[in-house]
Amino acid sequence: MSVWMYVVREFEDAIDDCTLACIDCNYAAAHAWDEGVAFYTGSLEGSSGNSKSGDYGLMPYALAEKRCINMRTCGADGDSVSGGSRVNHELSLLFLGGQQRLQRGECSAVRPIVDRIVQLMTVPLVQGSLRYAYKLGYQGSTLPKEKGEGAVFAASVLPLVAACS
Repeated sequence: MSVWMYVVREFEDAIDDCTLACIDCNYAAAHAWDEGVAFYTGSLEGSSGNSKSGDYGLMPYALAEKRCINMRTCGADGDSVSGGSRVNHELSLLFLGGQQRLQRGECSAVRPIVDRIVQLMTVPLVQGSLRYAYKLGYQGSTLPKEKGEGAVFAASVLPLVAACS
């Protein structure tokens, strides 16, 4: 979950580095943005970069791919077990849009993009929490791996849930 926070930090850094209406001044902002995307995606996703090959990798992108299959939120409409994570489909468009706005010096237009990115990145965390709550509670699993994953997912979403009220 520390990578998740680092991704958000890189996008925040991109906003901090953005200079209004100065195309030639925003290399640092675009670089921070690219790092955020790279840390989200990772480098171990295999040649297809999605769930088709079963090569998921280790970063948040891979988590979204795995959970979409479990929760039937894959595909462009988010109602399938194939076609890649809808979260990742939407994020790829937001990543591109944020990069373009930073490069053009449209700094204030990036804040709503980052806010939406954080919302979408949260979806696989909630899905993971639900998955392991079901395995541990309903199915009665006592496997250490499932207990550990359940604890980590719960710890990652509880502060977000607490902030809702």
